[in-house]
Amino acid sequence: GTCTVSKTVPAGSYFLRKRTYYGFSQASYSITVRAAVESITPAVIAPTGGIITIAGSGFSGVNSDSTVTVGGQACAVLDSGHTYIRCTVTSVTGASNAVSITHKGTAVAACTGCTISAAATSTPQVSATYATINDARDHIRMDGTNLGWGYITVGGDECYITSASSTRVYCRMPEEGFSGRTGTHAIVYQVNGQGFANNTGDATFNRGVKNVWPTVGAAAGGAALTIFGQGFAVPQGTAVESSSFASGSTTRGWDIMPAAPAEFSTCDSRTGRMLGGYGKLDFRHRLSKTVTSIPAHTHLSVRITVSHIDGPWMWHEGLAIWVDGVRYTQTLDRTFCHRKINDESSCGNQYDECVYDLPFVVPHTAATAVIKFGLEGFAGRALGVHSTRIGAVSSIDYAAQVGGTACPIAYMDSGRVVCTTPVVTNAVHTVTLERSGSALGCSEACSFNTTAGAPVTTVIGPSPRRAVMGDQTNIDWTYTKNVEVTRQGTASTLRKTLWSNSWNNGHAMSSQIFTKASGLVGVEFKAEFGTHWMFGFRTASRLPSRDSYEDIDFAFYNDDSEAVIYEAGAYRDHMDTRISSRGPANTVRIAIDPATDRVSYYLDGRRYWASERRAVWPLVLRAAIHTRNSTIADIRPLFAATAPTAAADVALVLSGDNFYNTLWEKRTVVTVGGVACPVTSAQKGHVTCVLPIA
Repeated sequence: GTCTVSKTVPAGSYFLRKRTYYGFSQASYSITVRAAVESITPAVIAPTGGIITIAGSGFSGVNSDSTVTVGGQACAVLDSGHTYIRCTVTSVTGASNAVSITHKGTAVAACTGCTISAAATSTPQVSATYATINDARDHIRMDGTNLGWGYITVGGDECYITSASSTRVYCRMPEEGFSGRTGTHAIVYQVNGQGFANNTGDATFNRGVKNVWPTVGAAAGGAALTIFGQGFAVPQGTAVESSSFASGSTTRGWDIMPAAPAEFSTCDSRTGRMLGGYGKLDFRHRLSKTVTSIPAHTHLSVRITVSHIDGPWMWHEGLAIWVDGVRYTQTLDRTFCHRKINDESSCGNQYDECVYDLPFVVPHTAATAVIKFGLEGFAGRALGVHSTRIGAVSSIDYAAQVGGTACPIAYMDSGRVVCTTPVVTNAVHTVTLERSGSALGCSEACSFNTTAGAPVTTVIGPSPRRAVMGDQTNIDWTYTKNVEVTRQGTASTLRKTLWSNSWNNGHAMSSQIFTKASGLVGVEFKAEFGTHWMFGFRTASRLPSRDSYEDIDFAFYNDDSEAVIYEAGAYRDHMDTRISSRGPANTVRIAIDPATDRVSYYLDGRRYWASERRAVWPLVLRAAIHTRNSTIADIRPLFAATAPTAAADVALVLSGDNFYNTLWEKRTVVTVGGVACPVTSAQKGHVTCVLPIA
């Protein structure tokens, strides 16, 4: 008989025995498996060099076992599996350069015609680089020619490409890629199939505070105030627990519930050997450990490095970590899912791998601590654990203040500091963050308003005034095409009525034309799981020219469950998160900076994309709905916050859930300090009342 040896079997000598119906035969045969090369790509590359991929069989998957040269120039091995080797060559000259491969000291026969030639016309040329990083969500942009998808590093850390064309590329670094990083770092850009780009330049990382949220609160204190920024140095402290799963299958003292399956072991991924993997640990499992004998300390540092397997569309919510029962979450807006798992490993069939590695610090003084962690999400998602480290921190050199009064820090990572607001006076207070006694600069807005009558809102993010009764908010809609308009108080909902899925037969545009003088600073609405539509702003100075989403200048795209940014019909970015499956639960905001006319996009209060384009006034609201029966719900324009005068009544908007939504029965009653606040609008999610000011 004959048999075929799998390509994933490493080169070496093996004994072969035949198995029949009666069992294994007594005779055995010796066979030798040799490494082989099937193809080498690309065949043409820029003189600046690039990444070469060698496809074949019999490789060990250990980088150090292989050496490669291209035309005599060393090609450094980046990573390898049983069926491939990827290496980087820094220069190539001339035509038909031979590729030589040695595996475990033995030369591997070259495949027929597998040579590499240099061509200057293939060289990616960067003409301009925009790479000043002030926030974890800032992108690096490069313009030029012969650009495209590929691989970008900044100071040696990968910068994940989010959008690419032949003339422009954007990338963004995960937060763990520059925790505490400042200064200037070199950009290296490899374009797939073409080579390294010229003139990429450097990226500059600015450490400091960007903004705070919430911006409005009570003078009585006790609120969680988040200070957003970049480059905060998280102390590691003295290790009281440290586990690496780089070798062996032991759990290192971590308890696993429910019990791990019998085949539980470690597996190899591109990001390293890990505990668990595909078919072994998943979203149901929780790992816990009680850490004892912790020396005197004021804070605990926690660093759990894990991989989530089976992405990149991110059906899970993130990594949850509990410290003595208090839950902290690392969400997908703080990491990326573009790292591949080795195709030959037990980790799982070359699925994408999301790596969470964001250390944080929380207050803690007890001699013991119970640490627990696990994925938050849906069935089928696998978990692999790389390492854990818990540290005892004697002190942190950061301090937060609100109006000069200490705001005790309750949580800190490289991009966020959360403190508990102190008791302060009724005023607009400056929020500061100091390191070693020196204040870090604030690049946007860092104030906390406790003035009586300040706008009430529960939305996370900058705090413009929501549309309420009396504002220009009863939006009328025109240019409607197969769209039904309903109103709930001052909010509008658009629903496609035509039983057809197409971008060309479901549209609406606001009759109102908003000028800059109107004080409009954005629009807020709800994103619902399972629908397809685009909504946002367009310039009102021109008539609608197309029956499609391309007519919207600044659009949020609700792509079933993806949060996507489109501008003038062009893809800009994913929001690296999922739309909730719990009904219309996600609040979207498209905000316009009144000072610069720059547009930013928020989902549930966190900014995910800052446009490089400026809004051109006047503006209208514009909708394009693809899927039948899809809705864009609770549409509310936002206007600049105005300080109430002593004689003016104050409109309060109370946000929540399950409010009674029938005004006629007058069942909704609101009082403020015992003073009646007559209700003017009541819906399930919002109640508006007008508080008389004597």
